[in-house]
Amino acid sequence: MAALKKIIHCGDGYIERIKQGAELLQAHGFRIEIDTILTKYNCDHGQLDDLYHYIKDISNLRYWEVRIPEMSLYNRETFAAVKASRQQLEEATRYVREEIIPQAKFTIYVSDEALTEPFLQGDSKALNFRGGSCGILQNRMFVLPDGKATLCEQLYWHPDFIIGDLTQQTFEEVWNSEKAKKIFNAEHALRRQESPCTACKIYDFCKEHRRKCVVKVMKAYGMENWDFPDPRCQYAPDFATDLRY
Repeated sequence: MAALKKIIHCGDGYIERIKQGAELLQAHGFRIEIDTILTKYNCDHGQLDDLYHYIKDISNLRYWEVRIPEMSLYNRETFAAVKASRQQLEEATRYVREEIIPQAKFTIYVSDEALTEPFLQGDSKALNFRGGSCGILQNRMFVLPDGKATLCEQLYWHPDFIIGDLTQQTFEEVWNSEKAKKIFNAEHALRRQESPCTACKIYDFCKEHRRKCVVKVMKAYGMENWDFPDPRCQYAPDFATDLRY
């Protein structure tokens, strides 16, 4: 509980309510997925053991994912305050792989790609960058609390990615809106001359294969520069933000 208070500033009784929620989900037959984000407050062996011994008794668990987080797009100072060191994270993931997974009777994933992101190392012939791609307008959109529809769950009310309003339009109208079509087609008109992509010789190839994660771009170059290249691209400019561990 002390670790959670430091990480998310939760109040008394938080863990008990989470456990009650898990019990209700089990009682009604819902499959549960648990995602643990490693910070400097919850990555020691004792914390991981405690989590494992609780999770292993959940009857309808799909999987447990232990994940190293990327830098926050919104609260960089807060993220820096809880960020674990590379050494701590390497030891935590080693411990999960070598000590916990061999004894577990359920699926455990270790997601540590954030430690080895290949920034500025892209291959112009590779269809995708290693470490994740962007699913914008592939098969989903996200509805915000006020009814606005956005293309990415991490972009919230960023005006460039709001494609409609479900209090005024149907799902079909939003999905097929002119704004959505422009973003899907990545038209040159959507990008500014300041973007290195504008005159890039492999732009069409990247557009065809969706070689960009907009959130990674914003983390590297700022919210206003979403039209810049993916920071994994070999033609991307260097960045000053602390994306690397």
